[in-house]
Amino acid sequence: MSRIPDFKTYIGESTWGGMLDRGSGDAVRKEDDPNNLDIYEFVEYLKNTYEIDDTTGFFKIGLFTTMDTDVINVSIPIEKKDNYTEQRNGSRMLTIGYNKRTAEFVNIRPNKYVFLLYPRELNKVFGDKFEIDHIDFELKPKDGIITNSICVEVIDKLLDIVERPILTKK
Repeated sequence: MSRIPDFKTYIGESTWGGMLDRGSGDAVRKEDDPNNLDIYEFVEYLKNTYEIDDTTGFFKIGLFTTMDTDVINVSIPIEKKDNYTEQRNGSRMLTIGYNKRTAEFVNIRPNKYVFLLYPRELNKVFGDKFEIDHIDFELKPKDGIITNSICVEVIDKLLDIVERPILTKK
């Protein structure tokens, strides 16, 4: 004969208990965890999470391939360029490489101007968890593992560093 639990036990073990945990931030639903998304779903997640301040419609979060490789890249605009000091068109982008054959991220590369303009800030913000490669303009997690959540963390921290962010969190 099974015993009927008291209310506190019942609510802790029930669906309601799970909803209470998620509502209080104590638990994350599987479908809300960005690490459970494939690369295409992750790009859509980024598009739904961030807004681009660009009246031209030129800058977008999207994918592009690297010719003759298995790498596709997620391109994310981070900062508006300084029109008075930079001659080239465009803005400062973040590129995240993804190997479609192995289904793994392979690199996180902020635009070289981010490295040139904010070297101290990069070291201060990323130095504990990342190796900062000032030659290849790459951020490498010290544990070697790049996840969707790590990518979001890098985006958010870069947006806090740069002076003229083109991207904001919705």
